[in-house]
Amino acid sequence: ASNVGAFLGIALADVAAGLAASVDGDTTRRYDGTAAGSNVTIDGKIAFTAAITGGTIDSFVRALTGSLTITLNGGDLLAGPMPGRAWKVTIDGVEYSYAADHDDNLAAVAAGLAGVIDQAPGLQATAVVGGQVLVLRAAGPYVASIAAADGTLSAAFYTPTGVQPQFFSRVVFALSTLGATVQPEEAWTITLNDGLPTESEFSYVAGHRGESTVPDPVDVKVTDDDAPGVLVTQTGGSTNVTEPTRFVVLGEGFVTAVTCSPSCTSFAGDFGTSVLRESEGHNTLANANDLELGKWNRNANPDIADLVTGGDGKLEPHLTVRGAGNGESDFYRFTVTAEMITLAGGSVKASFDVDRGFQYGDPLVWLSLLRLFNASGDLLARGLGFSNPLGAGAGGSSTWLDDYLEYTFTSPGDYVIEVGSWLLSSGLPLGVDYDLQISVDKHVVAGFVFAPAPVLENEPSNDTIPQPLAQNDFYTFFDPAVGNGGTIDFLTPYARIQGGGNGSFDLFGFQITAEMLNPSALVSTISGADSTADATPFFTSVSLRLSGAVKNGDVWKLGIRYRDYSVPVTTDCVGSNDTCLRAIALALAAQLPARFTVGVHASEPIITITDSAGFNLRGITANGVTQDAYAAATVTRTSTALTTGSAPITFTSADVTFAGTPANKEIWSIVVDGTAYSRLVAGDTLATI
Repeated sequence: ASNVGAFLGIALADVAAGLAASVDGDTTRRYDGTAAGSNVTIDGKIAFTAAITGGTIDSFVRALTGSLTITLNGGDLLAGPMPGRAWKVTIDGVEYSYAADHDDNLAAVAAGLAGVIDQAPGLQATAVVGGQVLVLRAAGPYVASIAAADGTLSAAFYTPTGVQPQFFSRVVFALSTLGATVQPEEAWTITLNDGLPTESEFSYVAGHRGESTVPDPVDVKVTDDDAPGVLVTQTGGSTNVTEPTRFVVLGEGFVTAVTCSPSCTSFAGDFGTSVLRESEGHNTLANANDLELGKWNRNANPDIADLVTGGDGKLEPHLTVRGAGNGESDFYRFTVTAEMITLAGGSVKASFDVDRGFQYGDPLVWLSLLRLFNASGDLLARGLGFSNPLGAGAGGSSTWLDDYLEYTFTSPGDYVIEVGSWLLSSGLPLGVDYDLQISVDKHVVAGFVFAPAPVLENEPSNDTIPQPLAQNDFYTFFDPAVGNGGTIDFLTPYARIQGGGNGSFDLFGFQITAEMLNPSALVSTISGADSTADATPFFTSVSLRLSGAVKNGDVWKLGIRYRDYSVPVTTDCVGSNDTCLRAIALALAAQLPARFTVGVHASEPIITITDSAGFNLRGITANGVTQDAYAAATVTRTSTALTTGSAPITFTSADVTFAGTPANKEIWSIVVDGTAYSRLVAGDTLATI
């Protein structure tokens, strides 16, 4: 083991860098990770507990508690007002900012910043003498920061009582190893907020980050054993020989079971994998790729999980789609028939699994998202946007960024699955690729022909008249020898011909039809009973004016061509409202795909969208431009112990039973003798409150 560890050459600095990268890759964005030598530093946007296996806590900064005093730096104002100069403070990951007006002094800046903070749920802020802001919040640990140029902070450090854990805003971990060198399978784990709703775990296992114990390849020269003077050259990245071989690859499959004792070499396996390549350009619900054209099967595949327990031991009918990104989502259509629902006992189970989406080492980081629609475009279900690579959907994924979705169908009809992206991009980024594993119980499977039969040459008739190649002479079986080594391979229908020479040319003919040159992507059934016409108006160009007050916490959305594009507002509007509305229009315009020509007015909040192919203003949750107003009202519910005469009851002791469902940012309080004891809900249950 020590020799293997020395061969891999993994140092603690590599482990620290890997753990820091895992922290930075966390989709919640609650923490920042950095590495220096064998140390890992984690800075939290929220307060957190910390523990590590494979190291110790070297140093830390405790979280804050109680009231927070912000002393603003007013040195910039000594020479006079500075309109536009902004002071910023961050509390639990939320930035609060105030920009000075044309005649603001330090007291006015403090009052303005206090007003911004005071609007946040659970916070009360007041400006005090000397350019200070006093912030009151519910009891519990928190994290706050301010740039030195903007001021300083003062608050008490959080000190746990009893069995409560310590909370930090920063922790430095010192990593250690079991021996002189890092060994394969040696593991390190950092756990933050253990046992809390915000628990996160980051791990590094030596030998699982792309390291390999296989020696590097060595270039050699190969000569023919029958003619030593002939050198076999390498072309196209592989060694090719022209003499006949004894082994031919007809297809690929997977071993399912060893059928005898270790003394023999007999095993059972499935031959043939069902693969369909995405056809680019099918990027809408109405123009989805037709998966019914694929050859579904039930053969073994380690990347696909068994859906139905207690079945016949084989996988459900499934299909693998290999797709790529072009800036927009990919859509795939399939059918659930009444016969399938009957055979399944009234409900058909299905799974949709993204494999090999983002993998470590890829140049682009992206998170896949699956959404399922019926034929009318109604959203039926969506994935979480991530999945456990060791649990969901069997193999095929090495990160948490591949989505997974299961659904049970009870009604026959056509359905569409969308493969999209979220958080970092709206459509599939250009250049990414993925495998989509689709399993649908009781789906019809294709028959299987073991090998393509060659067309026998018709000598001498084809010397002058081309011998026709019929449609059933073409196949798409696995064969790496077919194609041009690039965009054309065995998935392009091909025919094999077995011929011979007689001193003349051999002629073969084939037909190119109009349907092949211009294939029909969708046969419209708009007049049928199963289809409903889209009654919304379609445009080739439209101008939209944004209106309404811009407030912190609002979300502005644009619904167009069955997609939503959104812009969250993170601060209150500074300056004229139209200027802020125009900034939102620019942010929405930047998200629209390349098919649209988009422009924003030079001074007014007007966005103009043009597409000669036509579009409607219909999205998933928004039609046209909408504004989701945040904190439009405050609802307070109280319960007070009173006598029948409506007078307060005096107790020597009392048991208070909580009821209801807590929601984040609610404030729960008990008032005893006129004093309120409060807690701001952040993932709490009734017990933790």
